[in-house]
Amino acid sequence: MQLSKRFAVHKIDTHTSGGVLSKGWYDSPNGLVLVKGNAPNCYEPYAEAIVSDILDALNLEHIRYHLEPSNKYPQIKSSLPHVSVCEQYKPNCQVLPLWQYLDLLGGKDYWNLFLKSPISLTDVKTLLCIDAFVANTDRHLSNIEVEIYTTGTTLAPMFDFGASLGLTNPPNYAMGDKAKPFKETHSRQLHLIARYVPNKIQTKLSRQEAATTVVRIIADYVAYLPIDPTEELLHRMHYLDELFEWRQS
Repeated sequence: MQLSKRFAVHKIDTHTSGGVLSKGWYDSPNGLVLVKGNAPNCYEPYAEAIVSDILDALNLEHIRYHLEPSNKYPQIKSSLPHVSVCEQYKPNCQVLPLWQYLDLLGGKDYWNLFLKSPISLTDVKTLLCIDAFVANTDRHLSNIEVEIYTTGTTLAPMFDFGASLGLTNPPNYAMGDKAKPFKETHSRQLHLIARYVPNKIQTKLSRQEAATTVVRIIADYVAYLPIDPTEELLHRMHYLDELFEWRQS
């Protein structure tokens, strides 16, 4: 695992994105970065970094997270050797959380409002499939965002996978199926979206190559984890089968 040394901290900005974790905006040579610690007995920074590496390998757009030594950021509460860091996301458009965007469309029936919106159903299917694969339990409507341009509206890149991989309190070897925001389980959410988006994404990876890559990525982090999520994650590959048309070996 290569820990980035790109960011030298100059000052802390106490503004954060909300939520229960200790986090803060720091100034760096490349602009603001968001630094996130961990809740007691949870391993969110490692989940963020592992999922980010997996998304890189799958060639899916996302906000990139990496690890930094926690002692570099003494103002951030962390009981772990590392915190997660990501660069500030600054698209050239208006950005709203999904709930706020759907409220503006006129009501609280979020799923049907979403279906009527110009947002790509394929992009949402991608997000829900990845959440299901990594067992993300906290995909609420504030950590899905939309980019609003004069020419249209699209989903923002995926972010916030801290509540994934069973690295929760207490750590969970048998990753559950608990989900948000449209249904209470990942399987029900994917059943819902698959009715509207049956097509799959073409990829240059074979299924075996994807599985091997996942194993290699987790191996880089496993020394820091309370559990090894590798076997359970491989059992969830069927969620990626819903998303990708794998290259034939």
